[in-house]
Amino acid sequence: MIDPRKIEDLVAEVLHVPRSDVGPDRRLCDIADLDSLSLVEIASAVDDAFGVRVPGDGLTAILTVSELVDLVARAPAR
Repeated sequence: MIDPRKIEDLVAEVLHVPRSDVGPDRRLCDIADLDSLSLVEIASAVDDAFGVRVPGDGLTAILTVSELVDLVARAPAR
């Protein structure tokens, strides 16, 4: 089971925003300016923390933090 708080912590760290700015229903694009590098950094942080490969095209479709949690839960292990 993926702990949503850990994903929220990772997003806050990668996007360099206060943890209080990140919540399950927050849209990633509303938390910070997102670009392709930000998405790669989020994918890398998820890979390191959970040992899963998040497909790059999967991240581009993600809108909210809770959707990211669901994607990580479904991602194949490395």
